[in-house]
Amino acid sequence: MKSILRKKGGASPTLTYVIVAILVIGGYYYFIKPSAPSTPATPSGGTGIIPTGIIPSSGLTTLKLNFDDALATTSTPVIAKYYVTDLNGKIVSSGTADSSGQASIDLPYGQAYTVYAFNNSGAQLSGGGYYNKQLDISADKMKSSSDTEYMHLYKQGGVLITGTDTYDTDSNLTVAAGGTKNFHLYTEENKTRAAYQRLTFVLDINKTIVSSIDISGTKPVTCKNNITNVGKGRQYYCFMITDKEFIVPADVTSDYQGTIVFNANPSPATGNIDGINVSAYDQTMYIKSAAQTKDDFVIAGEDGSNYDVGALDIMTSGGVNGRAQFTFN
Repeated sequence: MKSILRKKGGASPTLTYVIVAILVIGGYYYFIKPSAPSTPATPSGGTGIIPTGIIPSSGLTTLKLNFDDALATTSTPVIAKYYVTDLNGKIVSSGTADSSGQASIDLPYGQAYTVYAFNNSGAQLSGGGYYNKQLDISADKMKSSSDTEYMHLYKQGGVLITGTDTYDTDSNLTVAAGGTKNFHLYTEENKTRAAYQRLTFVLDINKTIVSSIDISGTKPVTCKNNITNVGKGRQYYCFMITDKEFIVPADVTSDYQGTIVFNANPSPATGNIDGINVSAYDQTMYIKSAAQTKDDFVIAGEDGSNYDVGALDIMTSGGVNGRAQFTFN
């Protein structure tokens, strides 16, 4: 057979072997050898967001904060001061937003944080500042290259307080030895597009007449340190409302019912001087310690300080808030 192929111009043995080898190798790659694994796809959208769980090479997550006015009719940025704390309450970042009400902070990846933001640059009498707002950010939200958060801050306002007797809707309370008397306190916001935070009633009462007092929808609290000008023989009782954090213009007038128990032998029994003067202050902001200045609102509430922060306290001379008064007779 070989001699016949040669004589008739057929392929040489070498060429035949090459052709066979090519067919064998080609069949192997086509029918047998598995294909190489494909390259992972790039996240769609071109945002640069790193999928959750993949730690950025920098080990940081960019927290983007946006601050605005919660009650404004149009978009109104707030140049807020902010503090960021970790789970232990340690301050890890602080600063002031830009003119657009924005701030960008690089923080360690995958940890939980709390942000405190406020603006206390406005005059208290005109309600120019913004109350403190707290935002808790979970660790899961920080498991990405960036996280964007929005904080809507309430402008500081004022509150109007009125009061009536339950029986005849006037403000006269008849003293009854050892008896009980009910009264009502009504609250409403008295500034346009502003709020009043954690309202705390302050009742100035003759302590020789009253055995106990209680107000529904509130809890008794220790009066703040700067309320010290109580008259002789009188006492301050303070109650913080618990049904809402902010009183805003859209709220209907709130009604808080009070109950007063008189001593068995009240003396003197009657007289305007022995009535109840009702005022209030707001509970706001956070200060690092009593030794810090007003600008360091971070940890403790106003009740533990001598500061009148937030809206002007109703107790302060020149206050803008309306008061209520009851007369004992």
